[in-house]
Amino acid sequence: MAFKESKYTIKDNQQAAIFFGSGDENFHYLQEISDVDISARGADIYVAGPAELVDHTATYRRPDGCGRKRRPAESERYRLYG
Repeated sequence: MAFKESKYTIKDNQQAAIFFGSGDENFHYLQEISDVDISARGADIYVAGPAELVDHTATYRRPDGCGRKRRPAESERYRLYG
């Protein structure tokens, strides 16, 4: 399987605050549940790992289409919500 790294930039400070959460709690949770490596430097988010998983992580949307936060069900625990 090919290795891939993708970079995403959060351009809005309010969105960055939501993404990372208080004390980076949201960000650490995403790192914990994901099958890829997720790191950050400033407003840049890096997702690295097998290409198929990086692509899935970057494009996954919640099945209900809702923007509200919720803790994923056990069957969804290894997905990063984009």
